[in-house]
Amino acid sequence: MKRTHFNNEALVMPKFDQVIKIEVDVNSIFEKLMDTFPVDYKHAEMLSHAVIGSAVNNGGLTYIYNALNGYTNDIDFAIGDIVMCTEVSRRSIEMAVTEDPNVKPPIGYTTVEIGECEVIEIDLYSTNKLRVKFMQNKYRSEEMEESTGWVNHKNCTRIPQ
Repeated sequence: MKRTHFNNEALVMPKFDQVIKIEVDVNSIFEKLMDTFPVDYKHAEMLSHAVIGSAVNNGGLTYIYNALNGYTNDIDFAIGDIVMCTEVSRRSIEMAVTEDPNVKPPIGYTTVEIGECEVIEIDLYSTNKLRVKFMQNKYRSEEMEESTGWVNHKNCTRIPQ
């Protein structure tokens, strides 16, 4: 393949940002895991079955597939990062409107995007890889409280500091 040059410098092509999804037979992952053990290892089948079966039931099968094929599951976040999270799981107060200023309106809640939050824990083996800390309304109150929750890292963007 010929490289394109401009002013004696290689042309830098833009990165692709699309994602594809591939279906893989779980038994092929099982067989690939079995192939990683020595031929004379008598517990290879039982151990492989336990690992794959557990991953099917509890999540993490994609991580095993990626590891067996040399892919890394790196995420671009670190503990302490401030991120903008679009995952919807934060309580926000909704005040009803009343005509009488002496009557306290009833309080209702809606669930909204978390918004700005801090990464406090990372679990590479989970679908929801980031545990974040954020502020939300206390139940049946206008007061705010600190809360935490696990979110999918694909719904978060790091805020430059």
